[in-house]
Amino acid sequence: MQKPVSIKKHLSAIDDLLKSPHVYETDVQRHLYFIASFPIFLFKIPVETYVYRARTSFDNESFSQIPKISYAPKGSVKHYGRANFPNQSLFYCSEDQETAYLELLTYWVKNVVEGQIFQVTMGEWVTTKIFESIIVTTPNIAQRKSKFEIGTGNAYDIKMREFSPDQQIIAKEFYSKFYDWYSRPARVGDDLYRVTSNISNKLITSGKKLGIFKNAAISYPSVASHEEGINFAFEPKIVASGKLRCVRTWRLKLIANLDEYGNYNFKEVHREHGRINDNTIYWP
Repeated sequence: MQKPVSIKKHLSAIDDLLKSPHVYETDVQRHLYFIASFPIFLFKIPVETYVYRARTSFDNESFSQIPKISYAPKGSVKHYGRANFPNQSLFYCSEDQETAYLELLTYWVKNVVEGQIFQVTMGEWVTTKIFESIIVTTPNIAQRKSKFEIGTGNAYDIKMREFSPDQQIIAKEFYSKFYDWYSRPARVGDDLYRVTSNISNKLITSGKKLGIFKNAAISYPSVASHEEGINFAFEPKIVASGKLRCVRTWRLKLIANLDEYGNYNFKEVHREHGRINDNTIYWP
């Protein structure tokens, strides 16, 4: 078994890369290559778990097909994301509506002008089978403050009792760094995503090789909600097979207002619900 000091060395080297002006993917992969195995911490997502995904339209595009509010087509994914490579599509979603909206807040602020009215379409999705999801949690008790951190952290502690002292040290080294990187604010195209996407894909590949799961999901803290909410990244096959399906849709019109300090706030001015039949959404 690989020694904990070796794991720490390569994880620290990746951390050092993030302090440099630019992170090259080959450097990240080189250090990951020398980590012999990756500890995979799993969390069950029960049947009838509801998740939410929102999509913004600044030109009032009417999304009349479920695929339009689902995962992005592979060819349209141009950048690294929290868990994806360029040209790798994942279904990103959140555990509740508030978190799903918060995930879009920075995007709205960057793209609107004062007084602009724009549209946000929300889809409510439900799992139709149990999933084993990779969970990104913190092993450090003192760091656990949110409901997500406490709940998943306690489950992590219980699971670690099954392993040897060296295995526990390795898991702690790995998840301490992984949680730190996943919890840092980042934007599309940031070097941080070169790190998190490579590790996410390593975990997915390892899990499939070990027969732990056929289709992967990753659960991780929402930075936009200050780690109070949970986000998920599902492989597209899960959606395409109907194991995660859209059961309800609605859309809001929001107006962008500036307060006295120059900060944007967004007020709902209209709401309507769609009716789903097969993959078609019928709006009033």
